[in-house]
Amino acid sequence: MRGSWFAVLPDREAAEEAAARLRAWAGQEVRHASGRPWLLGCWEPSEVTTARAGGHAAAVLGRHVLTEAELAARLNTVVTTGDVEHFADEWAGSFHLILSVHRQIRVRGTASATRRVFTVRQKGATIASDRADVLAALSGAAVDVRRVAMRLLSPQVAHPFGEHSLWTGVDYVPADQELVVEPGGRTHLARWWSPPEPVLPMAEGAERVRAALRASLNTCKGAASVLSCDLSGGMDSTSLCFLAVGKPSRLVTVRREAADPGNDDAMWAEAAAGHLSDGHHLTLRDGEIPAWYADVATPADDREEPYKDIRGRAYRRAMARHMANLGAQTHVCGVGGDELFGSSPAYLHDLLRLRPLLTLGRVAAHRATARWPLTTALRALSQRGTFDDWVKGAADGLSAAPRRVQLDWMPRLRLPPWATPEAAELVRGVLHEAARCSWEPLSPSRVQHQTAQHVRTAGMSVRQIDRLMRSTGAGMAAPFLDDQVITAAMSVRLEDRFSATSFKPLLAQAVAAHMPSALLERRTKGDFSFDLHQAMHRRRADLLELTDTLRLGELGLIDAAALRQAVLTPHPRGMTLTPLEATFSCESWLRGLDSRSLHLAHPKGHT
Repeated sequence: MRGSWFAVLPDREAAEEAAARLRAWAGQEVRHASGRPWLLGCWEPSEVTTARAGGHAAAVLGRHVLTEAELAARLNTVVTTGDVEHFADEWAGSFHLILSVHRQIRVRGTASATRRVFTVRQKGATIASDRADVLAALSGAAVDVRRVAMRLLSPQVAHPFGEHSLWTGVDYVPADQELVVEPGGRTHLARWWSPPEPVLPMAEGAERVRAALRASLNTCKGAASVLSCDLSGGMDSTSLCFLAVGKPSRLVTVRREAADPGNDDAMWAEAAAGHLSDGHHLTLRDGEIPAWYADVATPADDREEPYKDIRGRAYRRAMARHMANLGAQTHVCGVGGDELFGSSPAYLHDLLRLRPLLTLGRVAAHRATARWPLTTALRALSQRGTFDDWVKGAADGLSAAPRRVQLDWMPRLRLPPWATPEAAELVRGVLHEAARCSWEPLSPSRVQHQTAQHVRTAGMSVRQIDRLMRSTGAGMAAPFLDDQVITAAMSVRLEDRFSATSFKPLLAQAVAAHMPSALLERRTKGDFSFDLHQAMHRRRADLLELTDTLRLGELGLIDAAALRQAVLTPHPRGMTLTPLEATFSCESWLRGLDSRSLHLAHPKGHT
């Protein structure tokens, strides 16, 4: 079993067979008080802190700065199982929390899904893990073709469809919930995180965001003498670089040079670097690093699920080696900044019901910048459908065009034109099955629901990138996706957090005391469409060759001729490549699996 992983076992005889199999792959073990295995896996000792106190036990696995003494002190405050609800609320970082209190086990990840939890039932015992492929190997699971078909959807699949494992019998724990295993073996899920009410004024909210980011960056530094950070020139990565300045770590920044001369990221990155005189600033140029899509035709070596960032897979590996060679253990990225601080027009739907007069002016500003037709905007604002209505209608628009004004709970789910009728049938089956249940949104507020969903989508991608980069060098950290940062940002009033006329006002206020004011005046955002199209053109022959022997075609999900036509067709914007990337990500993943996993999957044309 490659890479870092862990499994959590109940203190029951029924789990002993699973423990014996897992122990053959594990390098570390932590036991229950009874002597039975509690945690098995492979992990870096510096990332795991365990403690026992008062007959209870706790483990924290991931990026944090907790000591055994601090963890034991917190355990000493626990009297009943109810005392663990807010056990880790004040701790910075990104980590799994595993508790054993009165023989009741709790396992949780992060609200952003950068740390996830999966489960499988084996011989009457529930086994949990941070990786679905570990549990698939344990249980002999096959690929669930329905879930592969769902991964062809764009935008990326949303709650309640999007966090499922792609392996039969391997279940997932939603990011905002934790697994609870009672002493007798019964299991249930408990919600541990909810998006906060957006009630804080700008000044107070900005201070909380700043404090949370600084605490998060402190967990990134650890014991290493070097901390590496992206410095693309964009506001997100630039903000983190300025907040990260200071001992004990020396700052190293990295920027990938754009091929498009019209991309002004370089100008802003150089200006920022000029104010970070104590740092070492590295620019990676074409020819020094792999191009986008460099290994798009290479079978994936991660069995868990398709790798979302397939365009940058080879680049990420090379960059991780670069950073490790410079002494960094962790590389900081700005992923999550757009999701938390970017302007989401859906806030207008919520704000209209809170402050209608203020909203009218905001609508006019958004209409002016986005060129919304008045009648279309008014129709979107007046739409009153519930989240349950959105779920029940998700299967109806799989081939419909995107809406001009998007204020609904989430955008329409769409299949690419090269998906077969069999794929559409599988997807509709999953959506109709979900529609038979009643679903609650992640938040009663549309924009808070959207933000929580976008954060999860970003977190699932960062989780994969981190594991990939660790295989060759420095791992990845995304401070914007840490629980404390998310909660702080989402606590700010909607009218302060969002704007059609100013760029990321909350983040700008949070870092204003640490960044030169000139750098906060940028209103542009670097566009890499030219780079992506150029790279896609260079790899066109590889992609066309893949379409000759598609695993997705063997499963009945893709029309190879239609996919070839899409590869040959020019795409006007980088975003139009997203469905192609999702398809080739699935293909690369399937090609990396053994034939047994696919042989046991649902046969072509059947559900």
